[in-house]
Amino acid sequence: GSIAGVCSGNIVNVYSNAEIQSSGGVIGGLIGEMHGSGTMNLSQCWFAGSIVNTKHTTGGIIGMVSQGNVNMINCLNTGTLTGAINSVGGMCARTFRSTGKFAMNEQTGSALGLQITNCLSIGNILSSVGWSGSVIGRIQHIQAGMTMTNVYATEESYKVSGTATTIGNGSVSSGSQIPILVKLSKITVEGDVTVDNVKSELNKLDFNLTWGVGSQKTPELAWVNNL
Repeated sequence: GSIAGVCSGNIVNVYSNAEIQSSGGVIGGLIGEMHGSGTMNLSQCWFAGSIVNTKHTTGGIIGMVSQGNVNMINCLNTGTLTGAINSVGGMCARTFRSTGKFAMNEQTGSALGLQITNCLSIGNILSSVGWSGSVIGRIQHIQAGMTMTNVYATEESYKVSGTATTIGNGSVSSGSQIPILVKLSKITVEGDVTVDNVKSELNKLDFNLTWGVGSQKTPELAWVNNL
């Protein structure tokens, strides 16, 4: 990731327009892998760069959540993600419980959970893999619960070839041990995504304090817009 490869803490008010190229590993626009023993929060984070990953996992904000409970609140992805193997997701590529970095066969450790609230994914996802989604690529091993609340994505931003799933959360593994609640509002517009075009769909986001409007009339996080 442009901020950290592996993170076990909180990330607040981070913006990145980095260009990331990789031929392997778990790659996220901000964080490669979230791996902790408790609750980890990502708040008001924005990835606007690009990722080209020819192998493994590619996510707009997070590459993979492998241990612990992650809360993603008021985050934005406007970047371009290109993945060729494994999972690609606009906000998070994959949840997969493990006891250590890339310990793909381990199923012990802290319970895994993911909550995504008031987030927006309007970047470009270019993928030829089997597990992809505008928000999450592949969901597995959820034990601490998963919710999506007021999560918005553009259908036109999701361009996939091969056997990838349709827009949404990608594939859901039967190994997930708690029912997954997904509340996803899809926005389909012609041309650019602008607040004027989709404001009625974004009525759950706070445009008074948290969210703002950029020079191109696209939604932005207010703290970045005010820099």
